[in-house]
Amino acid sequence: MNKSILKHEIRSMKWMILLSILASLFLTIMFSTTLDSRYINIFSNGIYLNEALIQSVLRDINEMTLVIFTALSIIQIFMQFRSEKSQETGRFLKSLPVKKEEFFKIKLSTGLINLSLAFIVLAIGLIIVRANNMFWIKDIHSISYSSKAFIKADSAISLLKELGLIYLVVLSFYTFLFMVQYSFSNVVGGIVTGILVWLAPIFIVTSSMYTLDRLSFIGIYNSPLVVSLLNFGRWLLPWSYVLDRDYNVLPYETNSTQISIISSLGIKYTIALLLILINIIIAYKFNKSSKVENENKIIVFKSIRKIFIFGVTICSGLLVSTILHDIIMIQIPTIIYSILILLGGFIGYWISQKITKVGNI
Repeated sequence: MNKSILKHEIRSMKWMILLSILASLFLTIMFSTTLDSRYINIFSNGIYLNEALIQSVLRDINEMTLVIFTALSIIQIFMQFRSEKSQETGRFLKSLPVKKEEFFKIKLSTGLINLSLAFIVLAIGLIIVRANNMFWIKDIHSISYSSKAFIKADSAISLLKELGLIYLVVLSFYTFLFMVQYSFSNVVGGIVTGILVWLAPIFIVTSSMYTLDRLSFIGIYNSPLVVSLLNFGRWLLPWSYVLDRDYNVLPYETNSTQISIISSLGIKYTIALLLILINIIIAYKFNKSSKVENENKIIVFKSIRKIFIFGVTICSGLLVSTILHDIIMIQIPTIIYSILILLGGFIGYWISQKITKVGNI
């Protein structure tokens, strides 16, 4: 690994590293403050015997953790690629006697290490806060009618499992944006497109379902197809993995104790890991296939330009359908509704064609 390139990358990321660690410390303080408020609340409202306290407080900050680290991932991508995407700096870097693969490895490694370091700091902070509060949490669990269930739910292992899922979801999002950057010549355009593509699958499934219902192809309230689409749709957006919880009974308890835990944790871990791996492999292929003569094109690869046009066309038509169905909510004849969807698709096609032609000679 080229040490000079590594030093340059670390130097450009030092403020990002500091920001990530500060975010972890902030979340740790929020976790501690929420637990302290629960402890103080006992003296005014009494004890609720049957509650997984650590899980309950962790659930309160999970969404904040996901939002903060998603934002940090976006900022980090911008910081990593902004100098490389400027023509002067980009040409200078390409003129250096360093292989593209070396740049790729260093950039990816520093990005992953930064996010991983932030989550390690967060994990250590949460475990310390948990340990400092176990003196009163254990007392509450000891008088619960299902103490073993709540003790297990509030264990350090359970805490790390949930935090681990957030970590993998954030990494899958980060590596996805990282991969998209190698198919776009503009860093902001790549970020915006990456976010929209990340959201596109769940949007296409849900909006298609309402569109088909409006066009009388399916009955939305009693069709098995709709149920299958809804069940399938929840797997298309990894961000929702953290929020998708079930009330499960821990197996060794005889009482019907219900504890809110993240459902299908093993499957979600596997999907997130596969996404990370696939994103890195595709990014590596894109980096290896990139050519200097394509640096002026908004979208570097011809195949990606075709996918971009197709995706924008479909999503534009479905966006019109969603606006008519959920926002305007007016009753119009089916034929006019269909024409408006086609018109939206055509506008999307026209705009995407214009975008993909930028830089083409």
